[in-house]
Amino acid sequence: MLRLRTNARGVFIAKIDATDIFEPNQYLDFDNEDDSYIYIPTIEVSSMSMSMSTEAPITLRDTIVLSGNLSSRSGSVSSSYKRLLSTNGWVKYDVTAGNGLHVGAKIFKMITKTIFGTVEGSLNDLSSGTLKPIGRVLLGTSLGARTTGYISLGGRLTSIKHTSLSTEVEHNTERSYCMCKLEIGLAPAISVLYTWKFIEQDLLLRIYARAGVLNSKLEYGVEKKVSKLNTFAATVQIDVINGVTLKIKFVRASQTYIFPILLSHDIITPPIFYATFVPIVSWFVAKNVILDPIMKDYKNREINKQREINKKRMAELRQEALSAINLMMATMERIVREETEKRGLIIIFAKYGNAELINQSVQSFDNSDTLQPNIIDVTVPLQCLVKDSQLILHSTTKCQLPGFYDPCIGEDKVLIVEYTHRDQNYEVKINDNEALRIPRPHSQLIRTSTPPS
Repeated sequence: MLRLRTNARGVFIAKIDATDIFEPNQYLDFDNEDDSYIYIPTIEVSSMSMSMSTEAPITLRDTIVLSGNLSSRSGSVSSSYKRLLSTNGWVKYDVTAGNGLHVGAKIFKMITKTIFGTVEGSLNDLSSGTLKPIGRVLLGTSLGARTTGYISLGGRLTSIKHTSLSTEVEHNTERSYCMCKLEIGLAPAISVLYTWKFIEQDLLLRIYARAGVLNSKLEYGVEKKVSKLNTFAATVQIDVINGVTLKIKFVRASQTYIFPILLSHDIITPPIFYATFVPIVSWFVAKNVILDPIMKDYKNREINKQREINKKRMAELRQEALSAINLMMATMERIVREETEKRGLIIIFAKYGNAELINQSVQSFDNSDTLQPNIIDVTVPLQCLVKDSQLILHSTTKCQLPGFYDPCIGEDKVLIVEYTHRDQNYEVKINDNEALRIPRPHSQLIRTSTPPS
């Protein structure tokens, strides 16, 4: 709770110069007749910086933010004050001291239900005796359920030539994000950003292109959520001015570590190739050799811990399930007789429990009184739910059904059912929260056996 209220954040950036790998020092003497000469490229850290910030809520409407920045060349400290307005908006003031003094203010206001705007201004370099007033006005509006448009005008207030006008449209969905921006001014430019979101894999693929009069660049990269608190990202930046850069980013909770690695001052093929494929290969090797075994071991330890904690409760649930199944035997035998007479739906066996173990298990449960710790026999309960040669289960957890219980609390569970219908044997497997309706018209025939009499 304290961490959420302070919202502490930190960013560490280390810029690495690795251009010597692809652009060897031109002043070295390569005419040396000694064949044993081996050139070792130099990789150095060109600069480092660190920034931290924390919030201090004073009231429900007032917040003070303290932040600082320290680099190998300079440093600064800043503070800002933010107040929520009663008229659907807020105002923010900030002061930064370090390389000169920066004083700024920003106001946000909802004009209508779909239109909002911001006005911000700042004064920079007061210590040098020269005032540089900078201002910016932005208007935004909703163009649809997932589309927003912006138009902004900003720049140095004392010089019209340093003022630019930009318009931007962004479209955000569950599976993708797209942004297009056009800038008009001293340095016209157009930029496009597109992101693919793979929610099931916790993966983002991103590509960004910018074409401008002064500079053009292309960026593409991937971002992967490794665990609940850890995120890894790699981006390749091809810049007309700065060359080829590989940016590695690692996020751990509220801490961010960024490593921009400059590979080449010029746009050449080798650094682009290595910057693209080396991170991909390194990721797959690290994932299969290091991360997966660690995560599997951690998961197993957590599962064993939960099993030990719930051991007593599990024994009680198992006994309750056995008692319920004993009471169902007479009903089950009657339903089996009725379904046998009309060649209807008869459950041969059904298993419910741990997803991994149940896939490895190939034995049938001939004795319905035998319940395994992580896999239970639910043949009798399911047969009692058969009505008019049909079995229908809704899309909720199955452990709440009569005769069921949760044999592996907190773990992934599946239900596998083998049944006979019209003298043919079928098998179906579903996840715990998946709906089930059998017989299925296109069920897969897995084996033939004599239906129970």
